[in-house]
Amino acid sequence: MTPKNGPVYSRRILASAVASLLALSPLGALADNMPPPGHHDQKAGGQGHRSQGRAEHPEFNADQSGFARDYYRSHKWEGKPLPHGERVAVGQRIPKRAVRHPLPPELAQRFPHRPGYEPYIVGDDIVLIAVATGLVVDILANVH
Repeated sequence: MTPKNGPVYSRRILASAVASLLALSPLGALADNMPPPGHHDQKAGGQGHRSQGRAEHPEFNADQSGFARDYYRSHKWEGKPLPHGERVAVGQRIPKRAVRHPLPPELAQRFPHRPGYEPYIVGDDIVLIAVATGLVVDILANVH
């Protein structure tokens, strides 16, 4: 006596058998040894402070921070401040009413071009924005 759903029943058994074989095979063991998503091995050149769930992206460095602060000690800034109550945050878009200013040429020379990212001045901060998403990925806060 063959069940009414014979071919469907057979496919389910076959799928279960294949899944069991994969779980027991070396491929299954390889998957068990993989690090969780977002984990970066520091020994393999990963950067420790980025291994806490943050996606890999460029960041400003200490030299750029120091140069930007020195630059604005000797150059007057006439850009628009952030609207009252607005702030810039990593992982967020620039507030809609905030104005993005390009970096002055002398300052832009110290911030190398990174494909897919653009630095801007927003309020008193220099921000690095991912062009594709519009999200802020790093901030040099209160540089002027």
